[in-house]
Amino acid sequence: MSIKELQKYTAVSKYAKWIESEKRRETWEESVDRIKNMMIEVHPSLGEDIEKYYGMIKDQKILGSQRALQFGGKPILKHNARIFNCSASYCDRLRFFQECFYLLLCGSGTGFSVQKHHVELLPNFSSVRLNPETCCYQHLVHRVEDSIEGWADALGVLLSSYFETPIKGFEKYKDVEVAFSYVDIREKGSPLGCGIGNAPGHEPLQKALENIEALLKKCIENGQKKLRTIDAFDIVMHSADAVISGGVRRSATIALFSADDELMINAKTGDWYFTNPQRARANISALLHRKDTPKEVFENLFKATKEFGEPGFFFADHYDVLCNPCCEISWITRYFYKKDDPELAKALLSYEGPITTKESCKDDMPEDEVGLSGWGFCNLSTINGKTIKSEYDFYERCAAAAFIGTLQASFTNFPYLGHITELIARKEALLGVSINGMQHHPKILLNPEIQKNGAEIVKITNKKYAFILNINPAARTTCVKPEGNSAALLGSTSGIHPDHSRRYFRIVQANQMESPYQYFKSINPQACEESVWSSNKTDDCIRFCVQSQDGTVLKEDVNAISMLNDVVSTYKNWVVSGKNPELCVRKELNHNVSNTIHVQDHEWDEVKEYIYNHRSDLAGISLIAASGDKDYNQAPFTAVYSIEEQINNWGFEATSRAYEIYPKFSEYNFNSLWDACSCVLGYFEPKDEKQKAWKKLIEKYSDECFFSKMKYATYALKDAYNLDLWNKLVDSYSDVNYLNILEEKSTINIQGELACAGGACLL
Repeated sequence: MSIKELQKYTAVSKYAKWIESEKRRETWEESVDRIKNMMIEVHPSLGEDIEKYYGMIKDQKILGSQRALQFGGKPILKHNARIFNCSASYCDRLRFFQECFYLLLCGSGTGFSVQKHHVELLPNFSSVRLNPETCCYQHLVHRVEDSIEGWADALGVLLSSYFETPIKGFEKYKDVEVAFSYVDIREKGSPLGCGIGNAPGHEPLQKALENIEALLKKCIENGQKKLRTIDAFDIVMHSADAVISGGVRRSATIALFSADDELMINAKTGDWYFTNPQRARANISALLHRKDTPKEVFENLFKATKEFGEPGFFFADHYDVLCNPCCEISWITRYFYKKDDPELAKALLSYEGPITTKESCKDDMPEDEVGLSGWGFCNLSTINGKTIKSEYDFYERCAAAAFIGTLQASFTNFPYLGHITELIARKEALLGVSINGMQHHPKILLNPEIQKNGAEIVKITNKKYAFILNINPAARTTCVKPEGNSAALLGSTSGIHPDHSRRYFRIVQANQMESPYQYFKSINPQACEESVWSSNKTDDCIRFCVQSQDGTVLKEDVNAISMLNDVVSTYKNWVVSGKNPELCVRKELNHNVSNTIHVQDHEWDEVKEYIYNHRSDLAGISLIAASGDKDYNQAPFTAVYSIEEQINNWGFEATSRAYEIYPKFSEYNFNSLWDACSCVLGYFEPKDEKQKAWKKLIEKYSDECFFSKMKYATYALKDAYNLDLWNKLVDSYSDVNYLNILEEKSTINIQGELACAGGACLL
């Protein structure tokens, strides 16, 4: 089973549109042609260049926006937001909530701030709602329109019925008890109007609205006059939970909060996964001002990140900086007017939100300016570093990726989001040219001078075509994104990261109802198993067996500090060099290098000091113990070690006994080896005498072979299991020809792959 099988499955399951007339899915070439033809339709004068550079996408030398692959054609022309990978805004106005919901439904990952100074700008609950005993409520029925605007409007209607200042257009619902009618929402499984995927039915929306209304009522019962930060966060999370298809929820968000906000710091502690499961829809990180944050505040957050994974931290030079879920893009999402600009008065006629001035801004801003809040966007494109042949080849791909990104940046009609958002998007016209598979050719792709030269080519190409397209050149052009799905599609390492191991399982989540998965399973059932991460039992997972390419840097070759050095160097030479400071709305803004740092037990203190000392060159950092792929069942990347490597790690006696012991787990009433190991590690108590006997067996094994270090004993068992499974899969795997799939109707659950996974793909 080769990396090519993973590439084939990724292309057909995540990006190939259904062709109704032929009852099949697109080939890769047809998917690219669909986007290419849309671009030629919109920009016919650039037809020759479009043909050339989309030919490079067909050859997989570069990639454009993955959203464009999914929605290219009428869906993007109807909703331009669908071409953008990521967006961001402040939770500082009531309409923010419905706009965020709209963008998640469009497929854009969203970053948002629930920092105290933003949330306090939200309106109070209405005086009538705060004194319910003095009032009789009027009752109105709101009939939800069967569209993404209709779903987002429903949230706006509900919120307008509870707050003193309702959202424009929904004033009639103030202080009204709203009953929602869902009769116009098409049934679950019906084809979507955009021609991509199937409808989820009305239940996800209904559940979200009910949960949000219950939250609002609880706030009022608690005597609150307005939303707290955690309440604002939960409203977004409940709406994100409604972004569903095929029973799978996968909207991607990140919430930035104030470093002293105990409510948000503790949002994912205790039994939150049972009491507030909606919070799993977001990564949460404290914004740490690089100059103002005391070291002890950072150290406390670092400790929480080390122990629990969240909350994380995000370094910035301004309290209004925002980021996308994977932290490689940064914005300040306000449009700034001079106070004497005659256009300001016109803008205020349709604007609803706070007016930021020097007096009200938490950071410094010019005395003669005001800022109006909206959404910022960034589109992404990718250079495939795995197949780079030379320095010149890299530069050619820099130009190609910049051209694609500039085309994508021209799609800035957002009628649902308003004029201010359009101005913000057009002002900086951001690009995010990323490099995938950097560790395949580190002598080229991690070379500081080559990175600088490549970034300069990106800027020059962008300025050339921005002039032709009559759009602004980009303020910031280069980044490194995590490249989860892109890496699977291209068969490369992810972004700046080394390959996981010499051999490893690449474990992919798959909806049980999708035809590509069903077809794959019919040929290779031994590679499929029920997903342990699917709470509603709608997902399975596939294990692909991957062997690293000769010469590729592996994680075991790079310690945590070396990896951080690569991140900092790439930030300085690729990311900062791709910035046009004179075009940025604030000089503090920079894109970033998305990263996940695997930390050995002895490295944590050194990593902590390094991050704090280099905070001027780092933004968001994901940290995970180096043993993470053995700690988590079905980790996306799971190393498989040879017998020789296992003996070197654990010794001959321990390894031999591991192969004798691990197959017995089912005899002791466990469903999986991971459950059996969790029991002996104390994550849950044995449920019967057999499980107690298993625990004693492993304790004895640990005492005799690992000096009572139980975790190492479980790692040895898992290593033995993984190698046996690897050999079984490699020996039995059959190649899959997806052209032979027979589908009577589309089973594409495109909503399940809309937004980036917020770094989760890299564990």
